[in-house]
Amino acid sequence: MRESLVSFFSLLFLQLSWFPGAWGEQVPVPLQDVRLRAAVAKSGNTFTYKYLVMNPAINRSQIFKIDIDITRVAGQTQLSRDQLVNGACYAPHISQRTLQRVPLIPVGIDGPAGWICALAPAGAPSSGGLASWGAEEQASLILPDQAMDGFVLTSPGLPVEFDDPDKMSALLDSLTFRTSSVGPTAPPAALTPLDFLDYLIGLVNDSGNIGWIRVGGVRQSLLAKLDDVRRKVLAGQPTPATNVLKAFLNEVQATSCLGFTCPGNKPLTSEAYALLFFNGNFLLGLLAR
Repeated sequence: MRESLVSFFSLLFLQLSWFPGAWGEQVPVPLQDVRLRAAVAKSGNTFTYKYLVMNPAINRSQIFKIDIDITRVAGQTQLSRDQLVNGACYAPHISQRTLQRVPLIPVGIDGPAGWICALAPAGAPSSGGLASWGAEEQASLILPDQAMDGFVLTSPGLPVEFDDPDKMSALLDSLTFRTSSVGPTAPPAALTPLDFLDYLIGLVNDSGNIGWIRVGGVRQSLLAKLDDVRRKVLAGQPTPATNVLKAFLNEVQATSCLGFTCPGNKPLTSEAYALLFFNGNFLLGLLAR
């Protein structure tokens, strides 16, 4: 169940050049501590995923390419592409070829000025597909000590996170930086409320481990509510279970940042909000069936 939902990861690729003479570097230097922030909102049946890329001052290299894996894996629901719109950056030819060859979570894609965007094949050894952005010119690169937003996906796909320490470790000496963030996925075609509840509990724990829940007491409070939902579902009490889940959603909403910046320094980041609130609402719908 969990493996079928966790299909998202993000890659930030180093520009394969360096600042001429800036630090006397003769080879590209791997990126460190790059952050890919995500903020998610929903309108109707469509989620909007907005990304902010932050290249810290400790780096000596520019970011020129961003890829997000949107491969649809076997057993996932086939979601509709209806009403998804692409922005001016969209490269239709490579995108159409990718759509014909690779099963993808449906997305619309847009990007900041000076960047092109497309749906692209992942390349060997993967057989998957990517939502991809690339800088068109030197002036569009993300330099050290700079941040850039305007990277956007729209999708009917639920928010999901991905973090793979083994793959991250394998890339430490490469020119690629991999980080955790949030992106769209499709739920399994065969799904029970208890399966999805276990998945939601996993998302709370993952969010705490990554640092998206910044106060331990809030994490424990959310987990306690979900444990209570589980007990009531197993006892055949759907209405009390639904009421406790609504209390969980209210707590998530009250303690969350909704955007990249957060007045009041709330305990949950925008990434935690996206994962827990929207997936919690999905579970609410499952319990109502």
